Amino acid sequence: MKSVLVFTIALFTCFASYSQCDSAYIEVSDQQVYAPQIVQFKLVNVSNVTSFKWNTGKGTVVGADTVYTCYDKAIIINAFVEITLTNGSKCTVRKDSAVIIHDKPTPQYALSRNKLCYGPDTITLFDYTPNSKSRSWVVDGTSYSNVENAISHNFVSVGKKDISLIVTDSNGCQAVRQFDKVVDVYPNLKFLLEKAVNHFMFVF
Repeated sequence: MKSVLVFTIALFTCFASYSQCDSAYIEVSDQQVYAPQIVQFKLVNVSNVTSFKWNTGKGTVVGADTVYTCYDKAIIINAFVEITLTNGSKCTVRKDSAVIIHDKPTPQYALSRNKLCYGPDTITLFDYTPNSKSRSWVVDGTSYSNVENAISHNFVSVGKKDISLIVTDSNGCQAVRQFDKVVDVYPNLKFLLEKAVNHFMFVF
């Protein structure tokens, strides 16, 4: 009779332990982010826990019901936490594909030309960023927001010009890159000829 009672208590304890694990789940602060990023993991809907042993893709961490992990590259994370209950029993809570870390896009572009004369000459800019979904440009102080893959621009002054490209990829990740002094706009030919003629007449 005593052995039956002990077995019943043990069985009840076992069921109670797994019942708590069945109702527990891992909650994450963000399910899709771009690197580098810090993500919060929290075990919820569980009580009477004496220890938490986490694995969120960076090795085992012993801590509390909440841990933070920093990711610096693209990866898919399966999260695990082994908990020890006050009665000494253990169980593991798992969340597959808990977080998907994406690499930040690297803006890439091309120009139809990088040297032109001041006046009617224009350039065409092309967004060649892999997986690009939308983009905006800033060209010599002029903004082009949410435009097509290729745009044309006419410069209103001479000199060396900067171009900035802001890209959002299909994962919703955004990046900004500035390209310094990538276009030369020269004074128009008429102005240069006038100077040459005046100089010639003076020397003569």
